[in-house]
Amino acid sequence: METNCSYVGCGKLGNSVTIQQILLTFKNRLRSMICAVALITICGVIMGYFLPATYESKLDILINGSGPNNKTTAMNDIDSSLRLIETYKEIMKSDRIAGKVNTTLGGIYSKTALSKNVRIDSGTGSQIITITAVGKSPMASAKLANTYGETAQDEIKSLIGLDNITILKGIVAKTDTKKIKPGLFYFTCLSFLIGTILCMGTLLFLETYFPYLDSRVKVEKRIQIPYLGNIIQTSHVVKSPFRSKSTRMKALSHEDEKFKSLASVIEHRVTKDKLKILMVTSPSSHDGKSYICSNLAKQLAKMDMKVLFIDMHFKDPIGRYLFNLPQRKGLTSAISGHYSLHEIIQKTTIDNLSFIGTGPIPLDHTTFLTMKRLEEMMEEIKTIFDVVLVDVAELSYSDTMNTFPYVDGCLLVVDSRRTLVGKMLNELEMSRELDVNIIGAILNKSSIGLK
Repeated sequence: METNCSYVGCGKLGNSVTIQQILLTFKNRLRSMICAVALITICGVIMGYFLPATYESKLDILINGSGPNNKTTAMNDIDSSLRLIETYKEIMKSDRIAGKVNTTLGGIYSKTALSKNVRIDSGTGSQIITITAVGKSPMASAKLANTYGETAQDEIKSLIGLDNITILKGIVAKTDTKKIKPGLFYFTCLSFLIGTILCMGTLLFLETYFPYLDSRVKVEKRIQIPYLGNIIQTSHVVKSPFRSKSTRMKALSHEDEKFKSLASVIEHRVTKDKLKILMVTSPSSHDGKSYICSNLAKQLAKMDMKVLFIDMHFKDPIGRYLFNLPQRKGLTSAISGHYSLHEIIQKTTIDNLSFIGTGPIPLDHTTFLTMKRLEEMMEEIKTIFDVVLVDVAELSYSDTMNTFPYVDGCLLVVDSRRTLVGKMLNELEMSRELDVNIIGAILNKSSIGLK
């Protein structure tokens, strides 16, 4: 396989992943990323809207240095008071208190639920213990906090014999509770952040292990063949009986400029290397090679070159539908001896552009590609036309391999949205064994080509 990059615009890159390549990957897949992030954000907003509300109550308890019945503990013994507070906190967190509270509330909480809904805290150096209770309603939250405080007060007095716990203020459901469910803004920001991280992580994973051949950087660096250009989008459909989907034919005005640039590159290579017959193929079916081949032939014809488009795509022949030519005669007609070469050459509506179709397709059409008559016809065609574009099936198809001996070079059309680098490398390995001259790659359905 020839990997000569001497023509203008081609150059080999290093093996390391460049910042430019990473930025290009993000730009090429920006639309998919935006859709995914938007979907995750919407899910977060819906979740935030439908999640049940929760309410929080905070009950403050003052721990006195000594109780009225305690003559052994001094008020100014700070260390002793702080140790006492820590002891009270542990008692409040105990299963004994939790069980008493749950019994008082009618057993509506499990041990795990009660532990989750109640938090016991105290400030550093403070003699106040705060009981924070969470409930599904203001009433439930207030009742849980008040019950917990009253139960702790009674149980500690019973256990330790100190009456030094004072509830500063009982919780009133209407005024002392607050809604703590995060609002829609919180869920929107959180889901947007999660969506962005997930999409970027997925993108980097796919780019590392399943990279698409979607940029000039990858064409020249990963598969090491010349980059010829890119086509943004196919359009203007024409119906074909051979396909379940429509075949795209004509180019939009902005694509015409792309094809003009591409035709200039091809004309340069044809003239410089004295090439005549160029095959147009791709790694997979429906990559747009017939569309690109027909529009490229049109632009080359407009450059005063005598151009011939040959449809050798026996698997899916659509050439005569692209050029709106009703006659079925073609290669098989001439090879079988029913017509001469000049009789199967059809004129198109475009000056300097002629067409040869497949002809009627027999059951065993592969034998036609190995006949001596085809080789003689191709040699004669070289004397008539300046450049010949041959539309064939995908690269690994047997018909395509049988066509290699008749062409001077191969143009690869790559669907940048679905062609993996690994698949392309495998296909090129087969062509390398057959010593095929790869002229370069054309990216189809590509948003940009890295300049």
